[in-house]
Amino acid sequence: MSTKAALLTPAGRGAIATVRVEGDHAVEIVESLFRSATNRKISEQPLGRILFGQWQSTAEHHEELVVCHTEKHSVEVQCHGGVAAVDAILSSLEKSGCDVVDWPEMLITADLIEREARIDLASATTERTAAILLDQLNGALSNELKTIIDLLRCNISESLARIERLLSNSDVGLHLVNPWRVVIAGAPNVGKSSLINAILGFERAIVFDQPGTTRDVVTGHTALDGWPIELSDTAGIRTSNDRLEMAGVEFARKQMEKADLIVHVIAANEATSASDLQIDEAKPTITVFNKCDLSTSGSFPDGSIQTVATTGDGVNALIQRVVETLVPCSPKDGEPIPFTKRQVSHLQSAVHRLRLNKTDDAETSLLAILENAPE
Repeated sequence: MSTKAALLTPAGRGAIATVRVEGDHAVEIVESLFRSATNRKISEQPLGRILFGQWQSTAEHHEELVVCHTEKHSVEVQCHGGVAAVDAILSSLEKSGCDVVDWPEMLITADLIEREARIDLASATTERTAAILLDQLNGALSNELKTIIDLLRCNISESLARIERLLSNSDVGLHLVNPWRVVIAGAPNVGKSSLINAILGFERAIVFDQPGTTRDVVTGHTALDGWPIELSDTAGIRTSNDRLEMAGVEFARKQMEKADLIVHVIAANEATSASDLQIDEAKPTITVFNKCDLSTSGSFPDGSIQTVATTGDGVNALIQRVVETLVPCSPKDGEPIPFTKRQVSHLQSAVHRLRLNKTDDAETSLLAILENAPE
């Protein structure tokens, strides 16, 4: 196995950086560059023992840092987080025989689900989504797939039911890193920009009382109940002689087509119909009556949300409805969740093949998800 070195911490400046060296000659190479303050050799220390000392990148340059022999063929180097310090260490490792790679390449020997989980875990933006990915890293999905494969020969119906249960959670899994797209849409001057600002908690979109203020799509990222969300404020939907405004309207319609959820905002003191937006009936939609403080009517359609975006009234109810619509059933701790398009595609293929009584082919699809998995 070739010896590789990779920066594990995010690129750029930071307090501490971690470089991992892994391979048959990892300990030997690190020992050639590191001198502990107590003259102890890395190879003579138990796994997990931390040593402080100096790293000799060049004859003139010495860096104080710590190293830890984490596994039989793996050593981690913790140094100052500046770009120059990291580059000097990686350069010295490369000159000593290491292949310097991006950190995902260090996972190439791991089973594929573990590798995918580690890569996504590094991009998780909330504690909730990170916990779900950590469950998959620790074997939740792999163990469920192995159980299903064992069942294939004796209980096809149970195997099929368990695969379909996994697929029912795939929407959640595919949005652990990639945020749900929620588009705020409606006629001009109904308070869409005020509403997105109220949800985000800061002024992301310009608010002005003249219709047609928003021309481009304005996006903001947040987390609602621990789920990553991309909110988009769009141009007011109406017919206009202004070519620039109509370009914004057309862009807004395209955003609506790509949305996971549309929040249709209506001014409570005006008459606006849902047909003005031409919303796909199959697209999940929440109807919001905003500016309720200006309305003389006290009755609104069942299932709608009433808000006053400028004061925050009703915004929490809207947030709760958004979460309930996108994630109607939250995964339990330790629940297996497919979280990549590759995994979902193989599961769908397995379902199709099982329904055709092609058990061997279904097993092949499931085994493809488990590539390199330990027995």
